[in-house]
Amino acid sequence: MAHISVKMTTNESDGENPFKVGSYEIEIRAGLDEPLDEVIAEASERARVLLDKLPPEKRYQRLI
Repeated sequence: MAHISVKMTTNESDGENPFKVGSYEIEIRAGLDEPLDEVIAEASERARVLLDKLPPEKRYQRLI
């Protein structure tokens, strides 16, 4: 069974200098015998669900 981790970060302010950045990270650990298309589809769906919950005004560009 593949291990899929999806993390999302948004930052409104660093305390002193306001900035707007955000990112999401998908980590997948899967066995070589697992079907790649199914694993990637599941990871993509999990990221899509998180992004759909995020209001458009908080969809910032990546810092780096």
